[in-house]
Amino acid sequence: MPVLWLRRLIQFGSLLLIFMIPIYESYKSILYHIPKDSIGNLYQEGFGSLDSFLKGGYLEPGLLLLDGLVGLLFNNIHAVKRFLDGFSGFFWSITIGGFSFVDPLASLQVPSKEYSWDVDFLISITLPILIALVFGRVFCSWICPYNTLQELIRFVAKKLGVSGINKQVLTDHYLRYCILGIGFVLTVLGVAVFPYILPYVQLGRIFYYLTLRSIFWVGLIFVIVLLLVDSFVQKGFWCNYLCTTGALLSLLGRKKFVTIQRDKKVCLESCTLCEKVCVWDSHPKFDDVSNCTHCHLCINQCPSKALKIRS
Repeated sequence: MPVLWLRRLIQFGSLLLIFMIPIYESYKSILYHIPKDSIGNLYQEGFGSLDSFLKGGYLEPGLLLLDGLVGLLFNNIHAVKRFLDGFSGFFWSITIGGFSFVDPLASLQVPSKEYSWDVDFLISITLPILIALVFGRVFCSWICPYNTLQELIRFVAKKLGVSGINKQVLTDHYLRYCILGIGFVLTVLGVAVFPYILPYVQLGRIFYYLTLRSIFWVGLIFVIVLLLVDSFVQKGFWCNYLCTTGALLSLLGRKKFVTIQRDKKVCLESCTLCEKVCVWDSHPKFDDVSNCTHCHLCINQCPSKALKIRS
């Protein structure tokens, strides 16, 4: 149970972060246009004299809330800027507390001659790969904001008694590898594909557009349609069968160091609860966890405690 609570906490933090980073960016722009003594007082003083693009757009209330919180912590504008500079980007390429993480697929989008191949950059692209080599697709169930929204929708639907169709529209996992291969070829040819087909990247753009008092309709419709299909038609429709990030992480984590193992001696032969709770098309009952994301639902639900994390 503590592991599940930790996962929920990280999921909530990731979702909050993808919402807050555009607000951070807007607030950093404001700091160059307001007096130092205005920090923490924007709500009282107002900032009507500023250009509209600086006010956070539709996320203006969040910006004012951030200003209030910052005012409680800092009274030096330079300290505020250093703090906010530690958070930028999205899950495509994100900086948290000054440490950068670059999606392996993102590193393919920009010609190598435009990169600064310093130690920080090498660490930023290597760390996600090392995590995948050790844990496999842990990003998918612990961090990805798209999956968090899926789980939230399913939870609410279950509480409201709304059931889905549960139809197997897609059944072939190799389709995602085909999409990954095609996307890689197009990227090499100079056509950026991955930034436009990954829901978690689109979510970042959606929140960014809101700060400009605009709505990214293409991305919003794309994400909503996928969420509805994933939540009410076929669980894992995108994540298990179409997602190129999931495909890449599965390839990297095929021989992952940390995995779930079943104790056959205590496993109840007639029990298939782990199969029912898994939404990632893993089969711990049959010792097939190649697609596992370490969500720990099967471990938590197993009545005989036959499933354990092993390295």
